[in-house]
Amino acid sequence: MTPEEDFPTPRPLKSKNFPQNTTFMPSDLLHGEWFWESGFDKHPIEDLELVRDWNFRAVFGAFSAMRKSNPEKYANYGFQWLAFIGGTRESRLLQGDIVLTQEDIVSKKEFPDGCVPTTWDLDLHYPKEQYMKKYGDNPFISRAAFGKGVDRRNGYPVPYRCFYSKDVENLFMAGRNISVDHNALGSTRVMRTCGMMGEVVGKAAYLCVRHQTSPRVYMSSTWTTSRTSCGNPVPCAAMPSNPPSICPRTPPSFPKLCMTTLPSTPSKALSLTTMTPS
Repeated sequence: MTPEEDFPTPRPLKSKNFPQNTTFMPSDLLHGEWFWESGFDKHPIEDLELVRDWNFRAVFGAFSAMRKSNPEKYANYGFQWLAFIGGTRESRLLQGDIVLTQEDIVSKKEFPDGCVPTTWDLDLHYPKEQYMKKYGDNPFISRAAFGKGVDRRNGYPVPYRCFYSKDVENLFMAGRNISVDHNALGSTRVMRTCGMMGEVVGKAAYLCVRHQTSPRVYMSSTWTTSRTSCGNPVPCAAMPSNPPSICPRTPPSFPKLCMTTLPSTPSKALSLTTMTPS
């Protein structure tokens, strides 16, 4: 291991190269803000470690600049924690029978299998021009561009057909890898929406195993009659104290869905293996 290769050195920065919070008191809880982002034009998988290391260099460089600009103020400050696994905003997007687009959301296009409401704006991030002067080829501060057209009160129902693969017969998706385009992901990517995807996919997977069918066949044959049971969230408190196994005693030969049983503790959630972004 070598210091330069394995322990990135800080990038030389000045205070004007990054945003600062000039109002906090020493007793305030300091944390990294959402706009510390990089890798805008990098490959989200092949360049993942490079992006992470560049973020570290930016953070350490900014902290070093703050210490130099005001040694007395920042004399007793240090880092408590830094994430060594980056929070990737967009990675693999798996294609389903429908690829949801920005235009679908803005025009409020109706799909019969809409089931997960997304209420977040079409939120896309770009490098903030103000802080691109020093490292324009690899910026690390972003700005958010919010598109209009999302009903933030009632939401837009994301179709169930975005949650299973068009090519892999027994594969469900939930989270930031569902079948949407780059712009639509700006709305569907947030945690609460992704959580509801997991709930719908979990229930749909149970029904597929129960009826020994595939996600696509389930959609085409039984969606109308089972939409209520699949789409309506059930509070954890309403779950039975001793829930039954969701898999039959003799597992069906098709489809080979990755399922486990519901735990005996009501507060715990269904354990379901799905594809997640790298």
